[in-house]
Amino acid sequence: MPRVRHRLGVLSSGGNITFAQREFTRPTNVLFDVDGTLTDASSRVLPENIRALQQLHAAGIPITLATGRIIAGAADILAEAGVPGWVVAEGGSIVWDGHTVVRRHPLGAATYARAVRFAEEHRLGMVVNGEEGVVVQSFGAPLFEDVICNASAGREPLRGDVAALAADTITKLSFSGTETQLDRLQELWQAAFPGAVRGHAHFVDVVAPGVTKWEGIELALRARGLEAGEEGVVVQSFGAPLFE
Repeated sequence: MPRVRHRLGVLSSGGNITFAQREFTRPTNVLFDVDGTLTDASSRVLPENIRALQQLHAAGIPITLATGRIIAGAADILAEAGVPGWVVAEGGSIVWDGHTVVRRHPLGAATYARAVRFAEEHRLGMVVNGEEGVVVQSFGAPLFEDVICNASAGREPLRGDVAALAADTITKLSFSGTETQLDRLQELWQAAFPGAVRGHAHFVDVVAPGVTKWEGIELALRARGLEAGEEGVVVQSFGAPLFE
């Protein structure tokens, strides 16, 4: 088993992560964040980290990817590495077992309508994940479509009228803006959308009320007979190669 050289965290049964400089010779499972961990700042997957996934699989260690990305944006990483694994996608809205979606939480019509009004009022961009794919619209702010494309495994986002989309098919949306814009509006978006997270310097992610990434992680682990309180590992590498 290769020696981990970046920060590792142990995931507790309560969903808390304790980081420490420690080495694990045989974890029961490994959970990866994607952006900034398996990828660089432009959301491109590092080849060294593809090899790390292959090494973990060869050692018989179950892999879970947890991300704000769409399923394909994480599933394609597993496919590129040629390894099986579970994906907790779109901030916990979707859980995928490698073959089938086992949980899906739509955002809800009321939350979605409020988000469109918020983006219009504050002149942000919107990135919407739904059955139509990834649809984007700018109300004044940059969309950072290169980052969106990389995070969607090379799939180009579609430009369209986000207000016209079927709200019951939407599982996650993101507000896009400059760092300064999102910093300035932080208190407002946090108050309007409790649980929203800054998934990237230029994006704020919103999922259905009550949905958390942790719930999806717990489901993905327990379905395989794993518990968060075991000697599992959460890897955070800040865009650098995971193993030396």
